[in-house]
Amino acid sequence: MTLFFSLFTKGASDGLRFMFQCTMQDLSNLTVWRSSVEQAIVSLGLGMGPVITLGSMLKFHTPCDRDSFFIVILVGIVTILSGTIVFCTAGILAAERNQDIRTVLYLNETYTKDIHVHVVFSQLFTRISPPWSSIISFLFFFTLFIAGWYPLITYLQSAILICYSYIPCLAEYKYFTELGFCLLCFISGLVLVTPGGYYSIIFFDELLVTTTIILVVICELCAMIYVNGLYDFSDDIAFMIGFEPNFYIKLVWIFSPWALLGLFFMFINETNLKDMVLYEKIAGLAGLFIVFTPVALVAFYNIYICYKEGDISKVFTRKEVTFESDNVNPTGKSVPWFRKMENVAGPSHVS
Repeated sequence: MTLFFSLFTKGASDGLRFMFQCTMQDLSNLTVWRSSVEQAIVSLGLGMGPVITLGSMLKFHTPCDRDSFFIVILVGIVTILSGTIVFCTAGILAAERNQDIRTVLYLNETYTKDIHVHVVFSQLFTRISPPWSSIISFLFFFTLFIAGWYPLITYLQSAILICYSYIPCLAEYKYFTELGFCLLCFISGLVLVTPGGYYSIIFFDELLVTTTIILVVICELCAMIYVNGLYDFSDDIAFMIGFEPNFYIKLVWIFSPWALLGLFFMFINETNLKDMVLYEKIAGLAGLFIVFTPVALVAFYNIYICYKEGDISKVFTRKEVTFESDNVNPTGKSVPWFRKMENVAGPSHVS
């Protein structure tokens, strides 16, 4: 409904033209590509614990490979629709103010951030005749509430499960543990309603959420493909979904961390630290510390356990793969993502 009203308002066509008619200057801007990568990673939930937690609840040989392709397509469609509304609104505001669209978009750079897209939408709702404006505003913000509530519960479940894994005694007091987590999240969120809440949102949005997640995704890909090994990782995937990933998927796994790493260093190279204010530098260091501290703790904890058991070589030893059933693909060839082998037990690791 929002898209329908925005398309038939004066100035929307100029916004659409600006959205789809990019120049070489736009394509050569690293900020554009970095924002695209951030949008893809955050929208798909890459590198985030809840996705792994929910995936671990699936049954073996569930065709989750097809689900992943469909999710990427759906997220792409939703992103285009949301971007269409934003640029239509920018064209409408530019027509009302007699300004250039670039001036409207970059008059306040925070408008281009994902967290401020909702402000752009609300400006569009005020231009719709009542009672439709009130109805659409209610539906829009109710959708935001529902969309934010589900990830919040999932993140909370992931954090509690991690605590139960490392501190089993907390499971005996699970009601108090869950209540304590909720109170901690509530108290932490109170800072957002203070006069400095706006800067806190920018802090989390620009530095803790986007930049650090890109680094986490790079580290995860490198660990899976180059430390654990491509063949071992492919065997693990085959054990879970019933067939080995095809050549295209493996190619993406190999080159994607290098592409992300190159883009990240190119952006860092163009970033002028002298122009950054003190809170931005502190936020960057705090974000790196917050993200990599638990990763380092998990890694050192597992190495310590292996060392304590007297066999630290397990950490770096390649595992042999055997099949639990004779009903397997004798050729060892990959199966396309849209096909699924039936009645396959899959490979299992044995030391």
